[in-house]
Amino acid sequence: MRSKASTTTYKFAGVASIANERVTVGEFLRERFTQYVSEFVAADEDLKRGERDPEIVHRARVAVRRLRSALRTFAPLLDRKWAKAQREKLRSLSDELSAARDADIVLARARADVESLDAPDALVADAILDALIAARNDAYARLQAMHADPRHVALTQELAAIPRRPAVPEPEARIADTIRPILAKVSKRLRECARRCSKPPTDDELHSVRIAAKHLRYALEAFAPLTGRKLKRAAKRVERLQDVLGEEHDATLTAVRLSELQKETRAAFVAGEMARMERKAAERARSRW
Repeated sequence: MRSKASTTTYKFAGVASIANERVTVGEFLRERFTQYVSEFVAADEDLKRGERDPEIVHRARVAVRRLRSALRTFAPLLDRKWAKAQREKLRSLSDELSAARDADIVLARARADVESLDAPDALVADAILDALIAARNDAYARLQAMHADPRHVALTQELAAIPRRPAVPEPEARIADTIRPILAKVSKRLRECARRCSKPPTDDELHSVRIAAKHLRYALEAFAPLTGRKLKRAAKRVERLQDVLGEEHDATLTAVRLSELQKETRAAFVAGEMARMERKAAERARSRW
């Protein structure tokens, strides 16, 4: 039993916890999973009420991604079979949220592109925006259908149980002893993704780098409350890389969809012009990454 004289408290993601050197693996993982699950449940409740807010979808997708990333990054501290099974259960949920988020991004970028068009072209761009709005509505309708599925209810109940019962073989081990090896592994994954890129890199290769950067950023942010400012600064640097690659990915995604609409709408020329604008935006991001 710890004496009050030998411990101090600090705020860890809004939850009081014990002094850094005394934090155990079990305590660390429970708090991390509690944060990610709570963030998802809050956003999921808004979605269940039929909210069609891009920010809510974004929050839900980020919470699921953080949770899946934690199950992968902290697999050495967990029962690996259990962690892999939880990740697989979250895959379809992540896919549906990603589809809705991508539809929001493409629509928002297309609307911004229309504002840059000359007046005659902007007038005929409504057919393009109507098609993108319909695609977005379909993606949100699938989210609503997902919430009505008993399997989704069962999944959210399982998610709620993760913080209470994470499968941790050595819960009393010190989390401080695991930080360096875990970050080394996640950092190595990012470096290897970058090294494997072609010259020039393909869109898929840059997307892989972005995903690896996201895993590293989430790991740095998870450990930062235990270590002070150094990891927070590192997380910000990785976030800047992630933002640049995110711009490249979003612009490429939008360009592809607009190119598809050249064959589907009566505004083929305008759709092509907007696709060219997005490809230029992707190239600008590529020059910075």
